[in-house]
Amino acid sequence: MGQKLSGLLKSKKDRVKMQEAKGRENVSCRLARFIIHKKRWIESAFVAGCVFSLIAMLFVNVNYDLTEYLPETAQSCIGLDLMEREFGYPGTGRVMLKDVTLYEAKQYKDKLEAIDGVDQVLWCDSTVNIYSGEDFINMDDIEDYYKDAAP
Repeated sequence: MGQKLSGLLKSKKDRVKMQEAKGRENVSCRLARFIIHKKRWIESAFVAGCVFSLIAMLFVNVNYDLTEYLPETAQSCIGLDLMEREFGYPGTGRVMLKDVTLYEAKQYKDKLEAIDGVDQVLWCDSTVNIYSGEDFINMDDIEDYYKDAAP
């Protein structure tokens, strides 16, 4: 009798497991049937989403100022606001001269650096010896700073 009772319990457990498996199988089968029967609707929704994304992409602006995402009470924002209030907003500028030699361009650079308020002037003389003569200078090295006698 003990074997009969344990056999019934096992079979009951087996039946519960089989019903759970069928329930899981039914969910996956229902999902598969839904995808098969509604494939046109799914494709249409996907295409509509892609078209919407392409159109919306034109209206997205990129914000490169990461401080915009910080709260006003953050120490970084407070420090930046204080620096801007005390020292003003730092700016950069580019200057181009026509028909000058490398040596003349270096003289203009030195004059620009001497102006009050100018912190730094970047030019090719920091990487290349411009006094060595134009024949000995690799023009590819200074192409970003000096091209066609225009520094």
